[in-house]
Amino acid sequence: MHAELVEQGHAELWPMHGFVFQAVGRVGRPYGCTAADLGRALGISKQAAGKRIEALERLGYLR
Repeated sequence: MHAELVEQGHAELWPMHGFVFQAVGRVGRPYGCTAADLGRALGISKQAAGKRIEALERLGYLR
C-alpha cells in the first residue's frame, strides 16, 4: 500500500499515518476528534498524538 501511495504522489506519508487516519475515523465525532481522543484510540499519550496531528496538518491531510 505504501508503494502505491508513493506512486500516487503521497511519498510524505508513512505507514504510521494510516493508523492515525483509521483512528480518526473510528472516533466518529461529526466535528472531528481531539488529540486526547486520538491518543486514546491509538494507545499513545495526548502529546504524542498531537505531534502526529501537527505533522499531518503541515502536510495538508488534517485540519
